[in-house]
Amino acid sequence: MTPARTSRRRVGAVAATCAVALIALTWFVLRTPTGQRWDLQALVDVATCRSLSSGTLVLLGRVPIAVMAGLAVVVMLHALVRRELRVAAGSAILVLGANLTTQLLKHEVLHRSDAGLGTLNSLPSGHTTMAASLAAAAVVAAPVRVRHVAAGVGAAAVTVTGCTTLLGWWHRPSDVIAAVLVVVLWSAAVGAVLGARPAARRQDVVFSVGGALVSVAAMIGSGARSVTTGDDLVAASAVLVLLAVVSAAGMAACCALARQP
Repeated sequence: MTPARTSRRRVGAVAATCAVALIALTWFVLRTPTGQRWDLQALVDVATCRSLSSGTLVLLGRVPIAVMAGLAVVVMLHALVRRELRVAAGSAILVLGANLTTQLLKHEVLHRSDAGLGTLNSLPSGHTTMAASLAAAAVVAAPVRVRHVAAGVGAAAVTVTGCTTLLGWWHRPSDVIAAVLVVVLWSAAVGAVLGARPAARRQDVVFSVGGALVSVAAMIGSGARSVTTGDDLVAASAVLVLLAVVSAAGMAACCALARQP
């Protein structure tokens, strides 16, 4: 089997895995009473432990996106200077495609069944999709030698954005996870067009995990301090750590789907 065919199969495997995970997640949390209860309880566990003001949460919801937008623009311009027009275009298409997909899924395709917990669908999270797609675009367009740095910053931004949407009662955990899956799917699509050779580099994984864990530790320490019992803080922390793990995995996957040295 040729290297090109092997690469296409690996990209296809990543895309298929994300697609199956997204379908399974949406079915469980939108169509089953158990999924809806678990999702809502996880949101309640986090939101009822928050100690940040509404104004601070709004700021935390905007700053990571602004930072990632600036980073994405810089690395895309750098790609244009290097005459890597396909890479710059692919990064822009990734952002546009992921965000359009999220809005289409949320408002036109997906619907919550009536299990007595509300029927308004908020999956996937638009805030998280924006942060994650900009982070993925930065990863795709960044020079290979500094890609791990972009991944670390991106994982941190996605983690903060996702956690903030829960602390502010804006989104359920599944909304954040679905948004990351949408972005990885688009990263796979762009990677396939750009001829990516999927490979996980240690530094990409380390920086992705590190950025996510540092951010979630800060969010737990400052934004989810328990006002009732230690058990409440444990439950809230477990949900936020899960979102950090998903964010780190998403950024590491985007790195693996980008062009390799």
